[in-house]
Amino acid sequence: MNLVENNKPATSLINKQEKSLDMAQVSKIFLTLRAVYGKKFLASFQSSEQMQAAQAIWSEALWFLNEDQVNEGLSRCIHLEDWDPNIPQFIRLATGLPDKNEAVARVLSGNTPDEVSYRIRKGIGSWDIGHQTQATIKTRVMGMYDDIYMEVIEEIGEDHE
Repeated sequence: MNLVENNKPATSLINKQEKSLDMAQVSKIFLTLRAVYGKKFLASFQSSEQMQAAQAIWSEALWFLNEDQVNEGLSRCIHLEDWDPNIPQFIRLATGLPDKNEAVARVLSGNTPDEVSYRIRKGIGSWDIGHQTQATIKTRVMGMYDDIYMEVIEEIGEDHE
């Protein structure tokens, strides 16, 4: 299944890799999300066909996660989150990678425990971080985030193979 936007194939890892997470793992994710979030989660699907389609998309999107990462994502949902996550949110819960705003905060603070923030901070350089405004650093982080995030995801997938 290819994700399509504006009648053009998506250029994501899904299409490049042609891989997917085992459907047993996806079913485990959906059963857990249903148990934790109840009607709130189920309201996203108006039919069993929609749920099956969503599971197929999640399977392709999460191809690079291993069982421990899936379990970590589910544990964080159970213990930390009041909302049912979408795919990017689940990936961040499972891997510990930051979203863009978290990456900005981590780069500015110098606390870069994850590979994405670390690479961005290294790419900007200590001198620039110490001599440019926070607004400039934020703009630079936002500009670098997507490419570096995808590089890290690809490396996680290579480690998983």
